[in-house]
Amino acid sequence: MTDTKHTPGPWTVSKVDEEPDEGFFGGATIDMSVDDDDEYLSGNIEITSNNPLADVHLIATAPEMLSEIEKELVWIRHIRKTVLLPESVDMGFGQAIKVFEKLIAKAKGLTDA
Repeated sequence: MTDTKHTPGPWTVSKVDEEPDEGFFGGATIDMSVDDDDEYLSGNIEITSNNPLADVHLIATAPEMLSEIEKELVWIRHIRKTVLLPESVDMGFGQAIKVFEKLIAKAKGLTDA
């Protein structure tokens, strides 16, 4: 897979306002920061939605989920190459590999789908 271009995790939820300020929406903020080669980088993402608490926690978890999916993909490929699997299990692993590859590509901005 290609190098990660997003701000590395962890991302943290810093503020959640579930009370609507405008219309029907509440808001939330995710802080992203990393100490990269003695340079401190930071930013935040503002979320405005009907479900800001659920949305902000899902988005804040994205870097960790991407990392874990990449690790699982390596493991599944290794098992598939080194263990004689029943055909149905091998097919399931093949499907998982395709799904993980698509998710990783989408998360890294390599595809729209």
